[in-house]
Amino acid sequence: MMNFPKIKIELGYSVKFDSKNTQGMSFRFFSQKKKIEAEIESLREMFKLGQEQSEYKMSTRREINISITF
Repeated sequence: MMNFPKIKIELGYSVKFDSKNTQGMSFRFFSQKKKIEAEIESLREMFKLGQEQSEYKMSTRREINISITF
């Protein structure tokens, strides 16, 4: 019996927070919502993590995530 891989495709936005200091810490979030909703959701997550958003540079980009499970 042949097993075919399971393929999952997600289209959405990747929101990344890069630290402005020399430590280079970053946080990345992915959402399948609209761009502004993805950014708001990511900011909420940063608040939950107790991070000061003014210490990070936020960047957003359209992204396709493809995962293949065998």
